[in-house]
Amino acid sequence: MDEKDKHMLRQNRTFLVNNVHDTHLICEDLFSCDVLTESMRSEIMAESTLIKQNRKLLDILPKRGRQAFKSFLEALVNNGQTHLAEKLDPSLVATLVSNDKPNPPRVIQQESTKQPPADEANKSSTSTVGENPSLTSGAIGKEAPFQDVHGAKTLQPEDARGQKEVSRQESSSQPASIQSLVEAMENKDFSITPLNDSKARSLPQSQKHYPMPHRTQQGRVLIISNTHFENKLQDRHFQANNMDSARLIYMFEALQFKVLSNRTNLDLKATTETLEKEAKQNHSQFDCFILAILSHGKGSSIYTADGQLISIQTIVEIFNDTNAPSLKGKPKIFIFQAAELSADMNRHDSVASDLVELNRLADLTLADPVNENVTDTKKDVLDQPRSPDMFVVLGTAGYSTSHGSYFIQVLAHYISKLVYECHLEDIIKKVNSIDVQDKENELCVYKSSLTKDFYFYTSE
Repeated sequence: MDEKDKHMLRQNRTFLVNNVHDTHLICEDLFSCDVLTESMRSEIMAESTLIKQNRKLLDILPKRGRQAFKSFLEALVNNGQTHLAEKLDPSLVATLVSNDKPNPPRVIQQESTKQPPADEANKSSTSTVGENPSLTSGAIGKEAPFQDVHGAKTLQPEDARGQKEVSRQESSSQPASIQSLVEAMENKDFSITPLNDSKARSLPQSQKHYPMPHRTQQGRVLIISNTHFENKLQDRHFQANNMDSARLIYMFEALQFKVLSNRTNLDLKATTETLEKEAKQNHSQFDCFILAILSHGKGSSIYTADGQLISIQTIVEIFNDTNAPSLKGKPKIFIFQAAELSADMNRHDSVASDLVELNRLADLTLADPVNENVTDTKKDVLDQPRSPDMFVVLGTAGYSTSHGSYFIQVLAHYISKLVYECHLEDIIKKVNSIDVQDKENELCVYKSSLTKDFYFYTSE
């Protein structure tokens, strides 16, 4: 391959990795013109996700001769992705399109690894907004998906300009879009199966996990959300914050936790008083305690509504065994969505690409491998809890103005899918397996002093 063509692939690698779809069809075309060998095609399709398949393909292409670049553009054009090919070489694509001739329809039998475009999955969604008052704030309408995502444009693959068609098997196993997931939650159709001992994982060795015997009220959940700030701090997007709050409230209520009324826009004094009051509550009738704070953050600290900082360590220690004696020996879970202001403000150009990968959420399972390519530069932000039985997780990624923060969105989805299968730390690892465009950081960081595994529900 010419150096000029290699340079174009390198320069646009991230764009291609996040936007090429139907990779199995691209590989079919490249195999048919001898750019890929059978073993190369198999190696690409053996990758577990669409993103990883695209990476592997782009690793191989530069080594496949002078015609590989042109053949790749032809494959993109033939499979309805002309807009991607034009970004690489518009003049060559114009020639390819003008010379394109009708071809008979092609049927691909192997559908197991296919990843349909997000806009096709959206067409299958017929949900309407539900009537639950706690979920109506920030409700999503029926407009084209992601039109107002933090200033980003919608990714809409163009129609195929060639005559090749692919028969698509419509089935419930196809990945749904984020929009359909959000609408499902708004319709109280969130995929948390009602708690049932017959579905729960049997954990006979009680010393290995925290007991959760209280079936009707497993734990207390306190949610604090700050959207308006003093001292010239930028406000958090109101609708995005409401989506996060509503998602957490509905999820924990579905898991039979007692969710306290949402506290909003608390200054430093009110925040401290609220936390100290909760720590002194009698938690003897509950199995655990969960605190969620949605705000801006800076390093290992959280902004209160008056623009003051309070450290996560200070918040956590309010609930140590001395200050909260009725929680001694019980798991205490702290969830912070507090991306730094720079992270919230500088993600305009990456949000749309992130959503392409997040569209896979509805098709992810416990079997999906953890993403090993993400290197987190913020692992040292959190301090190890000084007291036992604590789990602290901090969401560090940005947000979509329509759908809320990426971390809360993904966390809620994985808990809903894995509540009967995984303990909390494994769920968080699955959250961090999501391959978003910001490769320098994972969706969250966490530290744990839990002495046992924490399952949201177990069969005793």
